[in-house]
Amino acid sequence: MGQFETRLSRVNTPDVSIIIPVFNNETTFTELVCRLGATFDLLNELSAEFIIVDDGSADNSWSLIQLAAQTDKRVIGVRLLKNSGQHAAISAGLQLSRGSIFCLMDADLQDEPELITSLLDPIIAGEDMSIGVEINRHGKPLSSQIFHRCYARASRGNVTGAVLTYRAFSRAVADAALEYSEFDIVYGPLMSSLGFNAIYVPMSRKESVGTSYTWSKRLGLGFTALSNYSNLLPKYLLFGAAFAGSATVVYSSVVLWQALFMGSGLPGGTTLVLLVCLGIAALLLASSSIQIYLLAKVLGESKKRPRFRIVESTDDGQSIIADRRIRP
Repeated sequence: MGQFETRLSRVNTPDVSIIIPVFNNETTFTELVCRLGATFDLLNELSAEFIIVDDGSADNSWSLIQLAAQTDKRVIGVRLLKNSGQHAAISAGLQLSRGSIFCLMDADLQDEPELITSLLDPIIAGEDMSIGVEINRHGKPLSSQIFHRCYARASRGNVTGAVLTYRAFSRAVADAALEYSEFDIVYGPLMSSLGFNAIYVPMSRKESVGTSYTWSKRLGLGFTALSNYSNLLPKYLLFGAAFAGSATVVYSSVVLWQALFMGSGLPGGTTLVLLVCLGIAALLLASSSIQIYLLAKVLGESKKRPRFRIVESTDDGQSIIADRRIRP
């Protein structure tokens, strides 16, 4: 959690809390809020709050959030001190939300607000989680495909398609997710690993007008998902070591058989030694790199640093409670 475990203290508690991380989304934000508001205007039986978390945007996003909060009382905007990452922004939103049903969505309009009812209906019917799955993945960047493959492996779910941020879940799931205090958190595979019942909702998705996710960010998230929420990395290393060892034994046996019984000469000593050394060195380097990475993560977690700091809010300052509670 952040250094300040915040809660909003207004009297009226909404049914649904929509959490939307925003980072340089000035071109889509106004349309997003308008469409989301219109969608909930038609859902008279459900009250809602829109928790908009500005993750240190460098554009005009915060000004638009402030304007939206003035015109629509359902909008609650908070601004983080610096760009802390999407999942830190989600953490802030979870801590601020007061609803009994939660929903996560992106701010780039790839997640269509009008489809939110297909996620909310299963939760109202008693499911723990309903998760959007993109069915039109053709032409997506390779880094995105790798991340979603890592996500699927880490979550161990039987999922066809790319699992989206766009999802709805119960208060019980949100409270359980907030009990996990690691700094380097990825909420998608974490929620899938909690053990709650989940259903997957197929969705088509529009093309994004731009994304802040680079190759390095996507691959880093995929690696974090695998290392934090599964034991696949050591398994892969063990498999690689077993394969390399077996290949070496088989190759050596074939070479010796040919030399002893078929009259073939042994390969050049320098070439053979070089190949074996290169294979062993590559395996040791990969193993050592992953071990150093995991040790660095353990050291980072031991420092108990806050994920985020809230510097400003559109809500009345008196209704933001700063407990200054350090993560356990």
